[in-house]
Amino acid sequence: MNSNDDRITEAFNGKLGVNMQRKTKKRVDWIIDNTKGNKILDVGCSQGIISMILGKKGKNVIGIDISEKAINFAKSLILNEEKKITNVEFFTNDFIREFETSDKFDTIIITEVLEHYNNSSPFLSKAYKFLKPKGQILITVPFGINEHPGHLRTLYFAEIYKEMYPLFQQVETFIVEDWIAFKGVRRKEIINKTDDIQVPIKLFEEVETAFVRKERTMLNQIKQNN
Repeated sequence: MNSNDDRITEAFNGKLGVNMQRKTKKRVDWIIDNTKGNKILDVGCSQGIISMILGKKGKNVIGIDISEKAINFAKSLILNEEKKITNVEFFTNDFIREFETSDKFDTIIITEVLEHYNNSSPFLSKAYKFLKPKGQILITVPFGINEHPGHLRTLYFAEIYKEMYPLFQQVETFIVEDWIAFKGVRRKEIINKTDDIQVPIKLFEEVETAFVRKERTMLNQIKQNN
């Protein structure tokens, strides 16, 4: 949602280099492939590219972002389409402070947002409120250290998992290059006790594999610079 300087469209279209395009497309593809149902809320939609792709696939999408600049860009994407798109809407909106609706959603997407806040709980609680029973949440955040000035915390696996656990049953964790993604299904009842969270060993293995990959990349970069 803090997307005043977000350049996802340029990254997706290859204007920030082939490597960044590959990484961005892989993340976007994961989101698109894992979005279920027809009624979608894209929180922190930035320049709207994910909402637009979902709209072209027939989904009914509402995209919101606190950046008016980003939303204006997203609206321009609709206007520039040859075929009129009526199933995607964009609004400048603060999800925590302003968003209200009587609608319930099949999937809520929160991408590149939670790292801008010290605590995810307000976002996750509100997403829970607006999801249908067994509705789904998709989250992506940067994996590990990222020196973006707007990021208030460094996220790996445990912190987001622990924040999601009371409200959502984790279905899948996916690590793609520089991001970690979470897919959760809305619990029927909120769990208040989190002292005895049990994490599938498969998730630990995926995170460890990602650490090895990042360390190998860093070592290769150090060798190249020496």
